[in-house]
Amino acid sequence: VSSFEVEEALERMAGVKEAAAFAVPSDVGDGEDEIMVAVVPREGQTLRVEDVSSFAEDVLPKFCRPRYVEIVDALPRTKTEKIQKGVLRDRGLTPATYDTVHG
Repeated sequence: VSSFEVEEALERMAGVKEAAAFAVPSDVGDGEDEIMVAVVPREGQTLRVEDVSSFAEDVLPKFCRPRYVEIVDALPRTKTEKIQKGVLRDRGLTPATYDTVHG
């Protein structure tokens, strides 16, 4: 799965400023990964994780849909403004992460 494809699709959603897609370990411990996205809303916009998930269902093939969605204020960046996906992967799931399978 191309993270670029997932990010590009979600960034077409009204109210989304930017998105970062990255892998997190599956909860079944089979060595597979799940897709997680961190989504930054546009200034003055409010996003709901359920709406982001629903939008992803409408625009992405099933195998590209993120299992986990989290709305964040900003994405971690390097000094050259590149998104630090490693930081997001290492952080993993948080209490604010929405699981599209278990709600």
